[in-house]
Amino acid sequence: MNGEGEQETSSPSLSPPSSPSTPSTPSRPSPPSSSPSRILLIQSEWPARALLAAELEERGFEVLASDSLPTALDLAMTRGFRPDLIVVDSMWLTLEPGYVERLLFLRANSPLLLIVSAQYAEPRVLAPTRVLSRPVTVGEIADAAEQLASL
Repeated sequence: MNGEGEQETSSPSLSPPSSPSTPSTPSRPSPPSSSPSRILLIQSEWPARALLAAELEERGFEVLASDSLPTALDLAMTRGFRPDLIVVDSMWLTLEPGYVERLLFLRANSPLLLIVSAQYAEPRVLAPTRVLSRPVTVGEIADAAEQLASL
C-alpha cells in the first residue's frame, strides 16, 4: 500500500440527518416564561443533591447546586448567580447568622423552598415560602419548585 490511487474515506456522521418528517422525542415542558429559571440548591448529601439537580435541569431550570450554605453563597457571588428560587435542605445544614444574612440578601424577593426533617425544628429565620417535611421524594420537591416558579 503505497498510497497511490487511494482515496480518503470519511466516517459516517454520528447524528442523523435532520428532516422535517423526523418525529421529536417527547420531553417535559419547560417552566413557563413568567416563572423562575435559576435555582440555587443547597443540599449537603451529594447523591440527593445530584438527583434533585438533574430532575430540576430536566424540567428546564438552570441549577447551581452546593453542599453547604457558605459554599453556595460564595459560588453565587463569584458567578454572579442571582437565583429566582432557592431550595434548602436543612437536615444537616448549619445556619450561622452571618451566612443567613447573606442568604436573605441574595434571596431578595425570591421564593424559598425549605426541606425539613420531622425531628428538627423549622429554621423560621429563613422565612420560607413553603416547607416540605421528610420523607419527601425528588419528584415532590421538583413539583413544589415548579409551583413556586409560577408565583
